Amino acid sequence: MNLVKFDHLEKLSEWFNLKNSLVKGYWVYAERFNSDYKPVGAINEGDFCVDDVARAVLVYTEAYRLTKNHEYLNRAKDASSFLIQMQAEDGEFYNFAYRDGTINMYGPTSYKSTSWWALRAFWALAALAVETGDEQIVEAARRSHQAISRKPPIFADQLSVYILGLCEYNKIRNVTDEIKESVELLLQFLIVENDPIFGRFFSTQKGEFRWNGWGNRYAEALIESYKVLGEEKLLNIATESIELQIPLFSSSGFIYNVGRYVKLIPELSYAVEPLVVAAAKAYELTKDENMAFLSALTAAWYFGANRLNERMYGPNGEGYDGLEYVHVNRNAGAESTICAIRSMIYLSSLPIFFQKLATSMESFAQKGMLVLEAETADPGISPISFVTGDYGANVACRFESRTRLRWTDVPEGKYYVYVSGEFAKNRCTISSGPKSISTTLDGNGVFYAGQIEAVSNLRLSLEGSGVVDQLILIPVVFGVSFELENQAWTVAYSVEESKKLKIVPERYFQRQAAKKEQVFNVQLEKIDRFLLVRLEEVFNNDGIATPEMPGNFDNLGGAVGAYLPLEELNEGVKVINGISFLLKPIGLDNFRVSDQKLILPEPVRVKSVHLLAASNHGDYELTLMCDGDKFSVLVSDWCRGQKDLVLDFRYTASGQKEFIKCGLKVHSFELNKSIKEMLVSGNINTHIFAITLELENE
Repeated sequence: MNLVKFDHLEKLSEWFNLKNSLVKGYWVYAERFNSDYKPVGAINEGDFCVDDVARAVLVYTEAYRLTKNHEYLNRAKDASSFLIQMQAEDGEFYNFAYRDGTINMYGPTSYKSTSWWALRAFWALAALAVETGDEQIVEAARRSHQAISRKPPIFADQLSVYILGLCEYNKIRNVTDEIKESVELLLQFLIVENDPIFGRFFSTQKGEFRWNGWGNRYAEALIESYKVLGEEKLLNIATESIELQIPLFSSSGFIYNVGRYVKLIPELSYAVEPLVVAAAKAYELTKDENMAFLSALTAAWYFGANRLNERMYGPNGEGYDGLEYVHVNRNAGAESTICAIRSMIYLSSLPIFFQKLATSMESFAQKGMLVLEAETADPGISPISFVTGDYGANVACRFESRTRLRWTDVPEGKYYVYVSGEFAKNRCTISSGPKSISTTLDGNGVFYAGQIEAVSNLRLSLEGSGVVDQLILIPVVFGVSFELENQAWTVAYSVEESKKLKIVPERYFQRQAAKKEQVFNVQLEKIDRFLLVRLEEVFNNDGIATPEMPGNFDNLGGAVGAYLPLEELNEGVKVINGISFLLKPIGLDNFRVSDQKLILPEPVRVKSVHLLAASNHGDYELTLMCDGDKFSVLVSDWCRGQKDLVLDFRYTASGQKEFIKCGLKVHSFELNKSIKEMLVSGNINTHIFAITLELENE
């Protein structure tokens, strides 16, 4: 199978002059325009960076190792020219440079240091030095090692990258003792005790548990260290971590980070690739087919085995920039693309069955982590208030004295329960049915509360005062089911069983049934030649609001988001482009499109149908069916493109005015027929604020 494609990556490459030398860089970003991409730099940072070019050097070096194709080795050497010119005399690295040859020497993401970009450059140069023996590359790797060893990483995620670089460098210079010391230090970051899930996660720091998906290279670092040191415990820790994390992330999404709260999105290629590679390397060492299966399952994320069933790897090797809550960011910058290609390189190293598994699975079903935002619960008469800021979905609940929150329709089952927020020795009780668990919460972050069996409703009781952000539920058994060539498969992890990982040829988990269309009987209000459709019963979103009573146009995952200013829009009939529309800006004022069928009181002969609409997070196609006639239109993002109702600013989730022009656009469809019903279909990021029927001339 031809999975490894460098076409898009090479479109991002460019030769330019840097410090009187011709070097090859890769543009940081690539924005999608129609079906093509335009390379762009990072505003106020630079056009090319060591962080990404080092990735390119490494991925081409690894492609050469797999294929022995010297073209890949030559491309790695070409890209190393940029790294060498970005290295300072003391061996440290600047990060960003502009196309005109200017180096950004003082920016917070570019200053001369041994930070992320220097660590990644060391790893890449050391790997390339092994393959080429080129004196200039070897010397650059040596100076890089010398600089970093003077200021070794203090955070675990950076330390893991350094260890990977050391394991490569050890092939040309003996640094075994430093590898051993670094690995012993890394193991000290397994700080979570008495936790069935996060006890297998490395924290980035020792004082409090912090973890991020984009720095999750611990398993790969331990595997490479095992190759050098031969210590079985390193391989065991790595494989145990892989066995837990891949089923968890495949079933829950590749979590962005865990810190003050669990941040589920965006899901990044950057977070998927480390686990694809680690599991493939574990398979290469052990020949345990479970490791190959897990590597392929992780790589399947790129081919639609994800929450949205969307491909994240393009036909020309594009790695898309992120899987958001209900849409894909199809920009394809260097980082996302290189991570996707690296995943494909290691997937290609697996037997063909596992390559097919990654690329061809169907009927993908997940049972994983549930994150219940506190602001979505029913507080009853509890004294709570919303606070906005650095919280899950941008908002949390401040509580005083005794507070009770209640969630309904929680899927039944046994869960490990976590609570996130800001606490000061608050007594916490979680109950469902007759059963309950209690604990005391103290500090800021995510805290394990215990295990409970949920029966539809879940209640959280808190004493004292503080801020509660999320209730996080992880099933005792989590995983995915799918079909491959008419054979069902399940990958599940059972925390309570001695043999925790299960890969079996049968289906445990079912896909959610497709949502049925919603049917509404709507009334009409006649004004001149127009019939204004009353949509109050259809409205499901509050996109026009004030900071005192905030709305949420664009944040489907939370209770508060950005929104249009209520003070700029009056309730009632508004004439736009000569068409009368009925606006209801107080309370729910629009509906997110999700197969709504609108039934009129009686058949009406209509000349045209007019919609007042906008989308969030991009442009989306909307389909309108009118008694058999089908119309399609692209509804543009509310803050992009020409609008018919224009506003000078919007409110952010925190209630601040953001002065960018945004608004709504009129979309008209000519009918000249009698209709009784309309069906509106499309992406849930599309919003309709008003519908007007224009009558034929009498």
